[in-house]
Amino acid sequence: MLLAQLSVDRIMDADNQLTELLSKYPDNPYLFLAKALERFAAADTRTALEYLDRSQEAANDRAVSFVIRGEIQLRLFQFEKALASFEDALQRDDKNVRALLGKAHASYRLGDYSNAEQIYQVLYGSLSSFSADQQAEIQNGLAMTALERGDSAKSVEIWNQMKKSNSE
Repeated sequence: MLLAQLSVDRIMDADNQLTELLSKYPDNPYLFLAKALERFAAADTRTALEYLDRSQEAANDRAVSFVIRGEIQLRLFQFEKALASFEDALQRDDKNVRALLGKAHASYRLGDYSNAEQIYQVLYGSLSSFSADQQAEIQNGLAMTALERGDSAKSVEIWNQMKKSNSE
C-alpha cells in the first residue's frame, strides 16, 4: 500500500501511515527503509539518509539499506560514496543485482570504464533472467563503455539491438 501511494505521488498519505507504524514498531528496520524511500520521494535526502542509518543500525547484515543508500548517493552525484555503499552491499550479498548495477554505474561515473564494463559483461551473460528495465540498464552500460573505448560501432550495434527488442 505504501509503495503504491509513493508510486502515484501520494507522499503525504505514505508519510502519515509510516509515522503511525513507526510509533507502534520503533525498531523495525524495514519501516526505516520505507521511511527513507518516502523521504527521498519527498526530496528530503538528508532525512532519507538518516533513516537509512537507523535501518543499518537495526539490521546491519542486510544489503538492501546499502543499496538504497548507494542509489540516493548516485542521484546526488556522490559517486565515491555510492561506490562504497554498493561495495558494502555486495559484502553482505555478492549476487545482489541492484548492488552490481550500482557499482557499475558508480565506476563508470568515476571514470573507471574498465571495471564498469567488466561488471556489465558479467550481468549481460545472464541478461534474459533480468527485468526489462534491468536489461536496458545493462545493455546501455555496455554501449556507453564501448563508446568510451572508442568503439562507436559496438555502441550502435547494442542500441540497435535494444531498439529491436523493444519493438517486438
